[in-house]
Amino acid sequence: MRPDRRTPAAAREQSLASEALHLLVIDYRRLSSEQRARLSFSQEEQLEWLRAAAARGASLVVLASEQRLEIYSTRARLSGALRGVLESLAQRTARNPAIGGLRVVEKTELMAARHLLRRASGIEHDGDVARAIAPIHAAAMLAGSSTALGLTLSALFRAAGNVSRRVRLETALGNRGVAPELIAIEAPSVERIVEEELAAWQAQEAEALRAKADACEAAVARQGSFAPDEPTSITRLRASLRAEGKPHSQNADLRRPQAG
Repeated sequence: MRPDRRTPAAAREQSLASEALHLLVIDYRRLSSEQRARLSFSQEEQLEWLRAAAARGASLVVLASEQRLEIYSTRARLSGALRGVLESLAQRTARNPAIGGLRVVEKTELMAARHLLRRASGIEHDGDVARAIAPIHAAAMLAGSSTALGLTLSALFRAAGNVSRRVRLETALGNRGVAPELIAIEAPSVERIVEEELAAWQAQEAEALRAKADACEAAVARQGSFAPDEPTSITRLRASLRAEGKPHSQNADLRRPQAG
């Protein structure tokens, strides 16, 4: 049986890295309106991407608009999350070589999270917070209904909703047709809200990741250097219980010879 060579520390590091946030932004703004129309994806097509990602155990949220396509996922099973989206894009660009040179921006972790929260604030939509948050909420709902949302993206999109709510309550923004002068005045307050919610999301995410990493580390400690399906010995059980910090006296039955 082939041994599992990961140490508990390596397993912990791998667990933390797998949940790192990942974002691809595909920019349509340099394309003509006709070319943009060719890159319009229906809700049914997006559902196919989401269901396929969920079937592969990957997290995925897609924000599609006339100006850009934003693909949110995590490092865990990233290729599985992106496969359907990239295949659809490849088909469209193969038929339309003129749009093959789309600008693609990759963002990870805090940069990706800040990108979404700033978008939710409405600062990029002339202060119209309702217009900004509506597609974000719809994308999260669609991913949730397809079981593709996952814990990391779920927490992030809740934070986006918090930003939108706070901007409406704590600033003079929130309505269509806000004067540019008012947007400029309120911009520092909006940025403060974004950073506060980003810090809150980061703290919540760190706690969740710590718990997951602890569980992964303990699982590897229980398995020792053997493959998961190899028979467990009493010695290994004792080592596992010690690694989890349980009093050794509670496990005297593991040392005592069994009757019969």
